[in-house]
Amino acid sequence: MYRSQATYSTFPPMTNMLRQLIHSYPTRLGTLCVQCLAALFLSGCYDPIGEPDTTPSEPECSLTLTLFDATLHAQYPATVCVYGEDGKYAHMSTFGKANDTLRLTLPHGRYRLVALSGTACYHLPTDYALHSVISQNEALLPTSPLLMAQADVTLSGSTATAALPLVPQAASLSFTATGIPSRASQVHATLSTLYTAVTMGGEWQSALPVTFPLERNDLKWGTTRRYYLFPSRSSNLVLTLQIMTDGTAQYYSYHLPQHLDAGYDYTFQVSLAQGVLSPSIVISGEGNDLPSADTLTVSDFPASTPSLWHGLVVAHMSMLSADQADILLISANEWDEVSSAYSADPTNAVSIARQYTEMCDINLSPSTLPNATSGLVTQWHIPTPDQATLLRSLYADAQAYMLNTQLASIHMPGITATDLNGHPERYLCTDGQQTYSFAAGSTSISKAGTKATYRLRLVKQIHLRRLVE
Repeated sequence: MYRSQATYSTFPPMTNMLRQLIHSYPTRLGTLCVQCLAALFLSGCYDPIGEPDTTPSEPECSLTLTLFDATLHAQYPATVCVYGEDGKYAHMSTFGKANDTLRLTLPHGRYRLVALSGTACYHLPTDYALHSVISQNEALLPTSPLLMAQADVTLSGSTATAALPLVPQAASLSFTATGIPSRASQVHATLSTLYTAVTMGGEWQSALPVTFPLERNDLKWGTTRRYYLFPSRSSNLVLTLQIMTDGTAQYYSYHLPQHLDAGYDYTFQVSLAQGVLSPSIVISGEGNDLPSADTLTVSDFPASTPSLWHGLVVAHMSMLSADQADILLISANEWDEVSSAYSADPTNAVSIARQYTEMCDINLSPSTLPNATSGLVTQWHIPTPDQATLLRSLYADAQAYMLNTQLASIHMPGITATDLNGHPERYLCTDGQQTYSFAAGSTSISKAGTKATYRLRLVKQIHLRRLVE
C-alpha cells in the first residue's frame, strides 16, 4: 500500500490548535465536528509517492512519407491528407519543396493517404473529406495540371515508409483552327463531355461540355496557352466549333472516336472547308514515363496482328480510315522481379521504361517521328489500365500462342501466363501501381504490393498515316 508522507507530527502548530479546540468543546458532538475539520485539512496535505499511471498507451508508428514525380510538373508546396479506416479526415501536412521528407506519428491502424500538387487553378473543398470535390474553374480554365497520389497503408510496427507517385489528373490541350471566315468576330471550341471535378478519393464527377475561347492569329484561330482539362467520360468525344459572324452564331461539329485521357498532351488541328469540319489530333505523353503516341507517315500498314512490322512487334491495330490507323507496339524484351511503385524502390519500373529503346528497319526521321531517329524507337511506357485490359483480352492463356510465335521468331521471350506451379504471373501496369495477368480466369486489375516483384512488358503507341504519292 502506498503511504502518505504527511502526518500530524509534521504540523505541530496545527495539532496544538486542534487540541485546544477539542478541550474548548468537551461534548461528544463538538469533538466529532473538530475531528472532521482536522480530517478535511490534513487530506489537502496528502502527497502520494510514485503512484503509476495504469492506463495503457496506444501503440504508435513513425511513418516517413516521400513524393516522386516523373512528369516534372509537380508544384510546391504540396499537401498530403491522412484518412482513417472509416474514411474520416485525420491529418494534413505539407511538403515544402521537392525531395522533402515528412514524418508523421500515427496510432496503429489502416489509413488512406492522398497527396495533391498544382491546386492553384482549381476550386478546393473546405472540409477535405474523401468525398469532397476538387473542381475546375469554369471562368478560368486551368493552365497547370493537378497531380494526385493515393495509397492505402496498414501501420502495425514502430516504423514504416511510403513513397507516393504523383500522377497527372488532367490532359494538356492546345487548339488551332483554319478556314474560319474572315468576318468572324468570336470563335469558341467545345468538347463534350469531359469530367469537371474529381473527389479527394479519386472519383471523377460532373461530366459536362467544356468550352474555351480561341484568339485570332493572322489567318488562324487558336488557344493562346495550353489548357489542362479533366478526361472525357467515354470515347464518344464531340467537338463543336461556334463561330460568331455579323451577330449570328454558326455551329460546326465532328464526332471523334477518341478518349481524352489524363497525362496525355493533345494538339487539335481543325480545318473548316465548305461547311465541313475536319479535325486531326496529335497525341504525345507529357513525361518520359507517360504514354506517348507519335505520328508516322509510311507507305505500308501492318498486314495483320499480331505481326512483325519493320522489326517491331505489333500487338494491336485500329483502322481509323483507309489512310490512318493507330497501332500498339509491345516490347520485344520482358523483365521479371521488377518492384512496384509502392516498394522500397518505387521508380524501378519507370526507370526501365525511360531507358528502353528498340531498333527497326524503317527510316524514322525527325520529320516523321519526332522522338525517334535513325531507326531508334524511344519513349516506351508501362501499360495504362485500358491497355492492360486490351492486351489481356487479346492474349490471355492459349490466345498468347500467335504473339509468342512472333516473339520467338526474333529470339525474344514470350509472355507468361502462369509459373511452374500453375500460379498466375502478374505484370505491372499503371505506372507500376497496379498489376494484371494473362492467366485464364484472372480478369481483374489489382493494386500492386509493397514487397512482391512482378513481370513487366512495355508498350508504345504510334499513329500511322499512309504516304500519298
